[in-house]
Amino acid sequence: MALEATTTAITQPCPYRAPRPQKAFLKRYHPWRTTNCHQKNNQPGVVSKSFLDVVREQSKVRSMSPDRMSTSSNRSNRSSSSLSISRTHSNTLAKLGLSSKSNKKSSESPFDDSDDDWNDTLDDFNDVKTANNGLPNNLALDKLTIDDNDNSVNTETGKEIEQTLLNEETDVNYPFLKKDYQDIVKDPFSILSVQKPPRDDIIKYNKIVKELTKTTFELADLRKQSWGGIPASLRSLVWQILVGYLSTNKTTRASVLSRKRKEYVNSITRLFRSEKDQTIWHQIKIDVLRTNPSIKLYSYEATHRSLEKILYLWAIRHPASGYVQGINDLVTPFFQIFLAHYLASSVDVNEFDPQCMPKELLNVIEADTYWCFTKVLDTIQDNFIHEQPGIIRQITELKNLIKRDEPQLASHFKRENLDFIQFAFRWMNCMLMREFKLNLIIRMWDTYLSDFPTGFSQFHIYVCCAFLRRFSDDLLDMEFQDIIMFLQDTSKTADWTEDDIEMMLSEAYVWQSLYENASAHLK
Repeated sequence: MALEATTTAITQPCPYRAPRPQKAFLKRYHPWRTTNCHQKNNQPGVVSKSFLDVVREQSKVRSMSPDRMSTSSNRSNRSSSSLSISRTHSNTLAKLGLSSKSNKKSSESPFDDSDDDWNDTLDDFNDVKTANNGLPNNLALDKLTIDDNDNSVNTETGKEIEQTLLNEETDVNYPFLKKDYQDIVKDPFSILSVQKPPRDDIIKYNKIVKELTKTTFELADLRKQSWGGIPASLRSLVWQILVGYLSTNKTTRASVLSRKRKEYVNSITRLFRSEKDQTIWHQIKIDVLRTNPSIKLYSYEATHRSLEKILYLWAIRHPASGYVQGINDLVTPFFQIFLAHYLASSVDVNEFDPQCMPKELLNVIEADTYWCFTKVLDTIQDNFIHEQPGIIRQITELKNLIKRDEPQLASHFKRENLDFIQFAFRWMNCMLMREFKLNLIIRMWDTYLSDFPTGFSQFHIYVCCAFLRRFSDDLLDMEFQDIIMFLQDTSKTADWTEDDIEMMLSEAYVWQSLYENASAHLK
């Protein structure tokens, strides 16, 4: 798969020189760069489409989540609203069109020190009853009306939604969860036997399933198939295997998984019964409120509590680094993917409030997130210790790469007295998570994790190089202040798609193949 990606990158006619998707941004600084540059024969309104424009149009249907930019709100409003709104289990169910037998009052504190908070079983939670064969009321089939005389695209969309709901089985008590979610909790591999292959990605799905079901499992083969992206329905399972958290040994898998999850719950229970480190705790609470402001999932109090517990436990267990701003971003891909793993396909994880889930299941999601998140941070822990030598090393290697392959750009930065650390520090500290929408970051992590454990510490440098090269022509015409503002502005990638990300990853693979283990060539 990596070889195929390389071939794609080489055969494209210099994709990083193509017209850029950030033209609207450039108009604010250099309006002459976009004036009449695409007109033909002096005819107004006749505009040629760039390669990236064509790719974006063809790949809109592949978008994994709504455009986060359209739902963005400023931080002050978000902070105040997230703290002022009181949510209960009943309110959450009502928003999903569900009802409960009784109301169970949720704790006002993010963490409850009582034993009951951690020892509840699935049967202790409110039974949820619906009148639609296990479907949420707001998704009732009798409300999906389709006009036979209407030839618009809405008719086709309605039929697809109806077919999805007819084919999907959900849990009786929790209609927003998969029917077999408890079996998946015990053995994540069980999902291979209960779910149907996705029609839009069936070839890739079958290749990965083939690797997972081999009599003699080969991790290298799974890494190869995962490099070019993992189908959403398999991502949670494959990610846990790639980081070494989930065992492929059938005889020990369930017992090891159960032990790790119990260890997380017991650690959290003990930790929050003792006095907190107020400095660390205060910073975590502030940063969690700022996390992914454009995705509704991260505005809910239940999400805040889960992230706070995971981050605080990690910080206490890693005193050499403690908590560092930016780590809060790195936990979100795991949390979102593991949460979506148990939700019915009709439920949008970006809008879902975890408070209505069974407590025991939410503990499982938190535990899996914590351990996989810890595995990744172990590979880049020198990014967060005193003086952050890992980040300094990565920035130095990025600078050497640019000097080797883009000497004109490197010289321009030097003339403008621009140091790479002034813009690349955030790229290394947050793994480019501030530069792209989360669904694109998740796609990048498919490739990073397939190259585990060096994906985040080594391959990421080449990805940053490919990312910077994409804008080299425009940067050459900017002065210091414009360069800084441009590279820190996230709107330049607002309309990027998975195709843009895959092209960038392919270019990064080319540079890595050329220069890895050949540091003398970078001097």
